[in-house]
Amino acid sequence: MRELAVRKGIIALEWHVDYWDDLVYGLAGRWKDPLSSPEATQRQRTYNVNLRGGPNVYTPQMVIAGRYEAVGSRRGSVQSAIIRNRRQTPSKLDVAVARGAGTGFSVRISGDEDRPGSIWLVRFDLEHTTPVRSGENKGKTLTSRNIVRDMELIGAWNGTPTEVALPTPGLLENQGCAVLVQNDRPAATGPILGAAYCPRR
Repeated sequence: MRELAVRKGIIALEWHVDYWDDLVYGLAGRWKDPLSSPEATQRQRTYNVNLRGGPNVYTPQMVIAGRYEAVGSRRGSVQSAIIRNRRQTPSKLDVAVARGAGTGFSVRISGDEDRPGSIWLVRFDLEHTTPVRSGENKGKTLTSRNIVRDMELIGAWNGTPTEVALPTPGLLENQGCAVLVQNDRPAATGPILGAAYCPRR
């Protein structure tokens, strides 16, 4: 994930699930991921219904463009899914996020994609290093990148060039943002039609 987060042409985001937070791992006890959320868990469950036909989940899982999934620790499988997505979906929406007036951004979206979609502003923490004091990973130090903290619906894609003004994305220190255009079918976790990072200030 750390490699993908800095690779050109890839928007890499982490959603930390919360279903491990109550697991007691023998004498190591229980550890709650401070970055986890029930919203991340629900998003993963919906993806698994869409992609695997059921709500059963596992970690680490990577979802590639809302179309494919792979075990996140298997570099070869992830790379194959990325290549497969690029070969089978050569066209995508062009999403451009530029600095606007003051602290805002301007989002321009264009392309030949005729499927409807929702336009989301995703705020994420750039990096967190977390010492694990209990649980399965007791004694380890985990470094995470681009950890999603919230999503905000900012517009809709209806097949025609669209521009959305963001007066201020409300970013804190150590935060960045991205814009995703995601097909609404099914359940707002369909294929990603286009995406871009916000420019760093």
